[in-house]
Amino acid sequence: MSLNQSDPKWRRLYELCAEYEQGYGIIYQQTKFENEKIGQWLYDQKFEYQSKQLSDIQKIDLLKKLKSWITPPKEDIWKMRYQICLRYEEVYNVIKCNDKIGHFNIGAWLRDQAYKFRRGKLTREQIKLLNSLRSWTLKRTLADIWKEKYDLCVEYENTENKIVVISTKFKGVNIGAWLSKQRYAFNRKTLSKYKLNLLKLLRSWIKRYGTELWLYNYNLCLDYEDKFGCISDDTIHLHVNIGSWLNKQRRFFRKSSLSLDQKKNLKMLRSWKIRRSNDEIWEEKFQICKNYEILYNGLSFSKSLSFIKRETVFNQVAIGAWLMTQKLLYKNNLLTNDKCEKLKTLCSWQI
Repeated sequence: MSLNQSDPKWRRLYELCAEYEQGYGIIYQQTKFENEKIGQWLYDQKFEYQSKQLSDIQKIDLLKKLKSWITPPKEDIWKMRYQICLRYEEVYNVIKCNDKIGHFNIGAWLRDQAYKFRRGKLTREQIKLLNSLRSWTLKRTLADIWKEKYDLCVEYENTENKIVVISTKFKGVNIGAWLSKQRYAFNRKTLSKYKLNLLKLLRSWIKRYGTELWLYNYNLCLDYEDKFGCISDDTIHLHVNIGSWLNKQRRFFRKSSLSLDQKKNLKMLRSWKIRRSNDEIWEEKFQICKNYEILYNGLSFSKSLSFIKRETVFNQVAIGAWLMTQKLLYKNNLLTNDKCEKLKTLCSWQI
């Protein structure tokens, strides 16, 4: 009895596999054709054959005629997919990102090759073959891309007269992040001598540390004051946040972490002003509250007292809002005992 009569469904699926191979090539597990999961079906036949559950010699002989019955090596699969791209370009001229042939998304495959190319995971032979495709846009080698970004750094330093920092973008390219990656490669000793010699020619390559970095930031502050005036907390000059840097110097000054020369240089800045600590600010506002009550209530407390209200402002300080904040901190046990005792001396302090 023939297979058409004994097992018509098996025969139909086999014929679909043969037809698919003739038109599209290798069958994979996820392959669908004519609304049938021929890939999964062929996978099941392989499993039954390997587990010796498939004993029909006629079926085995037919299956062995399929090219997909024996899984080809990765190199052959890659070449088959490349040949599909070549044939597709002959018919449609260009491969678009979502183009498919059967189950095979050739647009996605080409994107995957571009991803591997940028990470150096393609062989020279594969790159040479891909360059022959009209749809392959990455004609440059990785060395070409590296040189282009290096040239952008050189051009930026010459035209803008600035150093490249991590946030620097020039002509739509984040050369700052690129230069940071080169330093990372240098620290891991994966940077070639040729590249290192070129990078050393950049003014931006030399990373400043310690005293050299301090003097560089200090000179930026001097330059900014000469051109624009006083430095605020968020001032950025030549891609350096000198406002934040100056605040750090104030903290170091209070902790006596600066050298005598550094203190002397900082006092020459017009923007230099040692800010008071939080405790000093708290003490000042408390005294303003005390002065307010003394001024309006006198030294003797009577029944007709003038309390500090939420909207009270005295000596250009919103002492009413400040006192409300202290009450909230008191309820959450966030005030020190010393501050609590002082606040209780105010007649406006009512918890």
